[in-house]
Amino acid sequence: VLNVISTLNTEKLSAIQLNQKLQQEL
Repeated sequence: VLNVISTLNTEKLSAIQLNQKLQQEL
């Protein structure tokens, strides 16, 4: 279960980072 949670957290972080990059470009 912990592995699944950690994976979801990393996906969230990567998605947030992508959003920040897109916002910076705009």
